[in-house]
Amino acid sequence: MVKIGWEKILPPRTIARDVVNPPQHMLQQMGASYNFTHAYVIYNTDQKVFWVALILHFSFSIFFAWLLIYMVQYRKVAWAGLWQGTFYGFLIWVIWHLILMPLLGTTPAAI
Repeated sequence: MVKIGWEKILPPRTIARDVVNPPQHMLQQMGASYNFTHAYVIYNTDQKVFWVALILHFSFSIFFAWLLIYMVQYRKVAWAGLWQGTFYGFLIWVIWHLILMPLLGTTPAAI
C-alpha cells in the first residue's frame, strides 16, 4: 500500500498520465491488448478498479520483497537489510520509476 500511495505523488501523476497508468502502458508495450489492460471491476457502486494493473503492481512488490528476503537471509548481502529495507525500496523506486520506465518510454521523465 505504501508503494501505491508513493506513486501517486512521486513523480506526480497528471490526469493525462493517469488515463493509461504505467502498468497498463508497460503491458501494452509488451503486446497486451487495451481491452486486457483496462479490464476492471466496479467497486463501491461507481469506482473502476483496474484489476490487471493492480495484480501487476502487487506482483512487482511481492517479487522485490522476496528478492530482499532472499538476499538478506540466504546470500548475506548486508547492505540489502540496512534500515529494514528502506534503502532497498528507495533504490528499486529510483531504478524503475526514474530511470527504466522513462528510458523505455512507459512514463515521461520526472525531471
